Amino acid sequence: MNAKELMTLSIEVGASDLHLNPGRPPVGRVDGKLVSLSTEVVDDATAERWCRELCDDKHWDELLEVGTTDIGLAHESGTRFRVSCMKQRGRFGAVLRLIPSDLLTFDQIGLPDTVQQLLRRPLEKLPPHPQVMRLQLPWLAHFTPPPHRMWLPLSP
Repeated sequence: MNAKELMTLSIEVGASDLHLNPGRPPVGRVDGKLVSLSTEVVDDATAERWCRELCDDKHWDELLEVGTTDIGLAHESGTRFRVSCMKQRGRFGAVLRLIPSDLLTFDQIGLPDTVQQLLRRPLEKLPPHPQVMRLQLPWLAHFTPPPHRMWLPLSP
């Protein structure tokens, strides 16, 4: 089995993550639980081969030099993955996270109700711009924003 086949398998079983580590079978996170995707235990050479398959030359060099690299990959199905390859204690491993192509609702991502309410407020009900607040709060009148930040006025 190669890395591409494992990515396909993780899509088919509905895994949100794919963990490739030597000493254990490939593991997917399905409905929040870690599930083995194979009975075959990954050895060091296979884990290294999979990491090499996932990396282009630039990222492979970074992995060897720094010990970790992050990549974005697109599967032939159109599903995208965020990939982290690492080398720890002389052994290679990788974690692949499926990036959903559908936009998730606030409830699906677990955003608290109070934050949802704040985000749905009309713009005119938002607090005034910090420049205007300086005039209302004397202690803020002496605050000077750091030069690297740009303060843009909010449109009404």
